[in-house]
Amino acid sequence: MKIKKPKSGIQRKYLKYILALLLLALFMSSICVIGYVHGKLETAIIDKYSFMCQKMGFSLDGQFQKTDEVTAECILDEDIQKSLKTGTMSSGVERNMLSKHFAYIDLEDVLEYCYVDNKRHVYTRSYSRITYHTFRKSKLEDFLGTEYSSTKWFWTEDTLFETGRPALFVGRYVRNMDYIHEPGMLFLKMHDSFLGDLIHDEKDDAWNVIIGIADSNGDICLSRCPEGMEISEQNQESLYSLAKKEGNGLFMDGVKVEDGVLSAYRQKESGFLVFVFVPNKVLYMGMGQILFVMIGIYFIVMILAVILSVHFSKRLSRPIQEISRAMEGFRGNDYNNFSESQ
Repeated sequence: MKIKKPKSGIQRKYLKYILALLLLALFMSSICVIGYVHGKLETAIIDKYSFMCQKMGFSLDGQFQKTDEVTAECILDEDIQKSLKTGTMSSGVERNMLSKHFAYIDLEDVLEYCYVDNKRHVYTRSYSRITYHTFRKSKLEDFLGTEYSSTKWFWTEDTLFETGRPALFVGRYVRNMDYIHEPGMLFLKMHDSFLGDLIHDEKDDAWNVIIGIADSNGDICLSRCPEGMEISEQNQESLYSLAKKEGNGLFMDGVKVEDGVLSAYRQKESGFLVFVFVPNKVLYMGMGQILFVMIGIYFIVMILAVILSVHFSKRLSRPIQEISRAMEGFRGNDYNNFSESQ
């Protein structure tokens, strides 16, 4: 249908007001729709990744529970208890057997281990030649603190086995159950996969967000970033602040931070954090498609409104135009031209 330019001033005003009201209605409705849709979309995305963070936190709880149970079993072992008594191990065979004991504990991803009894004897893998002097130099015992006998996790540079790479260590005091003696110390060095599997299992659902694990100081142990993304200094500072914040479990649920939203779960006993950072571009990712569809709908509505407005404006203004033409020929009391026009 070809749209003709309105000839009448009334028709033009009618179209102008109708289009102005239509544009205002479309503008107001678009603001409301975009605000509502964006709010719902953002909430859904935040809830999705908060749930993911909580799920990884539960897995982290399970990993700590495993290490706690295994180290407790080591304490109760007969040979280990014997090594803590006043006398020394009776033979080299017994000491060798004790060194091999930790290679068969029920815990996956143990890369290295070191047990030091209360007489400064060091037990490791047969090929690890570690002396008591090397052990003291590593300062791993400083991480055990003053608690009686609790499992400790700490992420630190490996100076004990001399790799120089940071790694997760699991440590615990080992005490004799029958006598009051100075305790021994047990340290397990874990493979990166022990924690890494927690974040890499979420690859399909978290390809566009940053997920990672930080220690109790807020230092990042492991992380997985999408291509072209990295953890900014501002977000690193946010993690440092999180480490000082009280609360366990999912204590941050979709909190606004620099350039995105952050969720965090703290494992109670270890103090380690699992975090998920959702960038703003992920939060707004679906809005582009929604805006494209809305613009298409509004364009069609505008075209139809113009066509219908022109059509109805002609019908409404035609009688007025006819009267106007008739009045142009009216002079004083002469009604002839007026009657003929009727």
